[in-house]
Amino acid sequence: MPTNTSHWAAEDFDRARQRAFWRHIAARLAGRDDALLPFDEVRSRLRAQPQHDGGLRQVPIDKIVGSVSRYRDFDRAFLPLRNTTRGRWLSIDRAYYEDLDLPPIEVYQLGETYFVRDGNHRVSVARDRGQLFIDAWIIEVHAPVPITSLGELEDWICRQDAVDFMDRTRLLELRPDARVELTLPGQYQKLLEHIRVHRWFMGVEQAGPVTWEQAVASWYDRVYADLVDVMRSTGVLAE
Repeated sequence: MPTNTSHWAAEDFDRARQRAFWRHIAARLAGRDDALLPFDEVRSRLRAQPQHDGGLRQVPIDKIVGSVSRYRDFDRAFLPLRNTTRGRWLSIDRAYYEDLDLPPIEVYQLGETYFVRDGNHRVSVARDRGQLFIDAWIIEVHAPVPITSLGELEDWICRQDAVDFMDRTRLLELRPDARVELTLPGQYQKLLEHIRVHRWFMGVEQAGPVTWEQAVASWYDRVYADLVDVMRSTGVLAE
């Protein structure tokens, strides 16, 4: 019996890894973000308020959208991304085959979304098996706005990121008609990094120091605005 369950669990893990690979390819081709959200970063951006004990409840697995520490080990469907997760994943999958009880996971609740504090592998196996709910000890964190879905959470993060981006670049002071509109969390941080790199290359070209304001204006005129024009002219980006 243990030999069979080990074999079945190994096959399950290999299939899950394969699905994760193809999901990653599909997400890249579609320009989608398929990563789990990092809880500490989300809490910081939302300026979430103090937390309190929410007790033991069943939570919908499809509402679990992030993790405290394992957001690089699983994708948004909680499929395993790394072989380092294999040992723990197999032991939990075998427990399902052998009808063994597993302890509740621990999650942070932000609105109607959840982030795993402990039990990422249990969520991964449960979701892979088609389980809809999972027992969880809940720590409720107060969100500044109602959040009922992953989409609402991402929209709110993007709006906060946009405000931060405009504050840090002062782009509207430099280019009053500028428009920078992104829809995925984390993309504005990437633009800030692009500007820093652009500033460095400007310094090399000019063989001298370049101010942050000069770099922002040049990046918008020579890189971002031109790229948007090309995308619109080819129909990739709507007006």
